[in-house]
Amino acid sequence: MSQRDFPPINESAEQLKDLLTYEQVAKRRTRLHLLFLIRSGEVQSREEAADRLLVHRNSVWAWLKAYKAGGLEQMLHVGTSGPKPVQKSLSAPVFDALQKQVESEGFAGYTHAQEWLRTKFGCDVPYSTVHKLIRYRLRAKLKRARPRHQKNLRQQ
Repeated sequence: MSQRDFPPINESAEQLKDLLTYEQVAKRRTRLHLLFLIRSGEVQSREEAADRLLVHRNSVWAWLKAYKAGGLEQMLHVGTSGPKPVQKSLSAPVFDALQKQVESEGFAGYTHAQEWLRTKFGCDVPYSTVHKLIRYRLRAKLKRARPRHQKNLRQQ
């Protein structure tokens, strides 16, 4: 991308410098700095601008594409992904049944609980999810006797 491939910058270098001076958000400052570099003629290509700003050339391309599509306002829009929605791994009735089973009979192990969920409810739940549900949400420990060596049994 050469100088002629840059979109026309509507703001003057002085306006951009003023905006750059008072901008507090770092991501927006970098984008304003890009426009200032282009408008003042300090950079001739997307790669040169990326090197000056210490960003990837594709970021420069994306910012210029946004500027071309919606002007300064769209280019300065910094989106966030926000918090991820919490996905319940089991429905409430299935979770309640699991809780009752843990309290009443329990399970020999987490794989046994996993198999129980698969046969009784048709839920194919990963081992790690079953472990987290039982150990941390239900606050239960699946205790079982540890195997003992025959030699140690004779000494007692």
